[in-house]
Amino acid sequence: MDHARAQGAQRFVILGDLVGYGAHPGEVVDQVMQLALQGAVVIRGNHDAMAVQPKASNQSLGASTALWTHQQLSPSQRDFLATHGLQMQRFVATVPITVAMGAPCTVILVKQALPFESWA
Repeated sequence: MDHARAQGAQRFVILGDLVGYGAHPGEVVDQVMQLALQGAVVIRGNHDAMAVQPKASNQSLGASTALWTHQQLSPSQRDFLATHGLQMQRFVATVPITVAMGAPCTVILVKQALPFESWA
C-alpha cells in the first residue's frame, strides 16, 4: 500500500479472498479493516465467505482450510468479512463502475450484490 500511495493512489478497492491462502488471516483482515476505515471499498471473496461459515460436513482440503481459517479469526473479523457483498456499484464522475469478485453475472445470479446506496 505504501508503494501504491507513493505512486499517487488515493483510494483502494480490495477485491476479496483476503483469507484462505496465508498463515495469518487475522492480521490480513485487521489491515483491510483499517483500509476500510480510510475509505477503501472491500468486496468479499468466496474464500472469505467459506471462512465465515465453513461447511462442517465436507472433508475436502478446501473445507478443512476454511474451518482452520474460521478458528483463527475473531468474531469481529468474521463479522467484517460477512458484511461485504461480492459486488458493488458506484459512479466515478458520471461513469457507473461495477467491481466484483469473480464474474459479475455469477454474483447477480446468487443475489449477493450490495446496492449502490450502501456505498459510503
